[in-house]
Amino acid sequence: VQISKEVLKDLEPLGLDRDKLVEALMDTSQPETQGCWANATGNTDSQIVSQGAAQWNYGRGTLQPLLRAYREKFKSDPWTTIDKDMPTYGRLVFADQCLRDNLTAECIEKLSALTSNGHLADDFKAEFDTLFEEPAMRQVQMDAFVKIVSTMKSQLLDLFPEQNVSGKQIKWAIDMTVQQGS
Repeated sequence: VQISKEVLKDLEPLGLDRDKLVEALMDTSQPETQGCWANATGNTDSQIVSQGAAQWNYGRGTLQPLLRAYREKFKSDPWTTIDKDMPTYGRLVFADQCLRDNLTAECIEKLSALTSNGHLADDFKAEFDTLFEEPAMRQVQMDAFVKIVSTMKSQLLDLFPEQNVSGKQIKWAIDMTVQQGS
């Protein structure tokens, strides 16, 4: 994954370089995905579907921006790529009604039908995981992660002024943003 020199320069006051940012992302993913880029989970926490290194989710509206960013990478013909990774469920996941910040009732109903007792249907989970392991989606996740860290830079410096920010502290900030909404 790539991180721009400008972003890295901006994050220097936090003691973060490329390796530390990648390590922080992997630390963030450890509890939910055991350090992986993917691991879709069902509606065990009222988030409809959670996915990826930071467990981006529909419920808090943190998954939809990643899906939109991924689709934008293939503007000219997104369906060739999406249909390859998600041949059965890609048209649902990337439907306009499921990419909105506030999902439509129809989208929620369709996604919920793929969950039983909080667990995703195996084929749906497999396709979602394949998508999130794609190099382009890994980059989208890293971009989103870095954006959150950059956005929280001043708060992190205020909270931890005497030290470089640790992976655990970043993990806390990311979890508060992605899972709790603020």
